[in-house]
Amino acid sequence: MLPPVTCLKLLFTLNEQLQRRRQITHNSGLSLPEVLVVIVILGIIALIALPSLLNQKHKAQLASAKSTIGAVNRAQEAYRVRHKIFATKLRLLGIYNTSGGGYRVEGYHPLTLTYDEVRDKNTNDILHGGGNPWYVSVHAQAIDPAGTGVSGCVWAKPGSFGVTTASVKEGTTAAPPGDCWSEHLQDGGAPVKLNPVTTTE
Repeated sequence: MLPPVTCLKLLFTLNEQLQRRRQITHNSGLSLPEVLVVIVILGIIALIALPSLLNQKHKAQLASAKSTIGAVNRAQEAYRVRHKIFATKLRLLGIYNTSGGGYRVEGYHPLTLTYDEVRDKNTNDILHGGGNPWYVSVHAQAIDPAGTGVSGCVWAKPGSFGVTTASVKEGTTAAPPGDCWSEHLQDGGAPVKLNPVTTTE
């Protein structure tokens, strides 16, 4: 057994060590320079990651727009088989509700349908019920200037009311790339006048 004096010394030593540990624990927080370094590192990580996250968002919106434009193209082809002209309004296709000011894809302005109304050049009479049997296009303009515009077109071979070709193109800017056909087809050689029509209905 230890003598009382040695036991007291040992107790005092243990007590001092405990007090030192408590002081170390209380003073173990980060200093201001350390906090600033952590903030700077987090800021650099955010700057590196943010463009990548925004790019993923634009890619997802572009994929959605291309899918929607493709669906419109297929519906236009089916509509033309039944009616011999392309639909003059998106709502006639029956795939999207345009009653609220046009059909919207996330990240894009309402879809815009464009075609040329065909009129007799001599009498100015509207031909083909106001529609166009040769071509039609639909466009999606990105809201964000960094986004990508999309256009879809459907056109028929000259003299054919059954065979159509469709394409979906993405632009290089937020604006849609435009129509896909290179020439305006004529109405069997008859003189016609083409009036451009644009609608979001």
